[in-house]
Amino acid sequence: MTTLFTDLDNTLLYSHRHPAPGPVRWVEQLHGKPQGYLTAYTHDFFLRQDWLSVVPVTTRTPAQFARLEGMIRPFGWRDALVCNGAILLRDGREDPAWSADSRTRSAEERPAFDRAYALACAMAGADALVCVSPFLFYVKAQEPEAVLAALLDQADTGRLTLLGDGRKVYCFPRSLDKGQAVQRYRARFGRTASIAAGDSVFDLPMLEAVERCFCPEAIAGQVANPNKTVCRDGPFSDLLCAGLEALRNEETSIEKRAREVQRGGPALHPCAESYHRPVGDPGAAGGTLLPSPVPGGHHFR
Repeated sequence: MTTLFTDLDNTLLYSHRHPAPGPVRWVEQLHGKPQGYLTAYTHDFFLRQDWLSVVPVTTRTPAQFARLEGMIRPFGWRDALVCNGAILLRDGREDPAWSADSRTRSAEERPAFDRAYALACAMAGADALVCVSPFLFYVKAQEPEAVLAALLDQADTGRLTLLGDGRKVYCFPRSLDKGQAVQRYRARFGRTASIAAGDSVFDLPMLEAVERCFCPEAIAGQVANPNKTVCRDGPFSDLLCAGLEALRNEETSIEKRAREVQRGGPALHPCAESYHRPVGDPGAAGGTLLPSPVPGGHHFR
């Protein structure tokens, strides 16, 4: 089974502030009010698909992720990497071994993290911060650009990643990014064929850590993965699902042709051979179980 590592917010899930493109399914509430939705097309895709093992990889804290339980359960998603990948949730429970490993990996960055947190508190006040120490904190600021600029100037950017996202400014240890989380997950659970999807600079390390990735046009120029699919002119989540469906149909077609060859039918086209070589075979197209992309990447409209 192929693993899909996917960001959530603005990749699959949209805030109530985001104009709805059509029919939607509300999947998150906050203080009794609708907070987040999936498009109907995206919701129905994940409800019916049976070939992807989906692992959300998100900056959400465990508490924020728990608000999506009503979405996760029907989809059958067991695992999630939260706090930018620092915490692994399995069936909603924190995996202690994963968290311990994250603490070990980021131990040298802890002093820099604590100093940056103190700086942010002094600038914005403790009430404006959400922190899951020592993995992540973010500042909800009236002037996020000013807060980000001050932290970039005063914090240890050699040990920390500082990024702005709308009204928030995030801080993570450099050793705990989404790409490293994906690599750790694949090493631990033996996952081979993998796809990633993400919409922002937070997701860039993850998009480089897999065989194939999907991204919107806004960040496509920053994605070096040659097997990238660039989505444009529509809701990213819907274009992602359409692209995944197309890949599945291609894969099914080539697998059918492979069975015909085994029964003595005509040979496969050379471009299909990568499906039937083991991952890591230097003769395979990038060691992927998915079809090789058109040069320059696919574009879905």
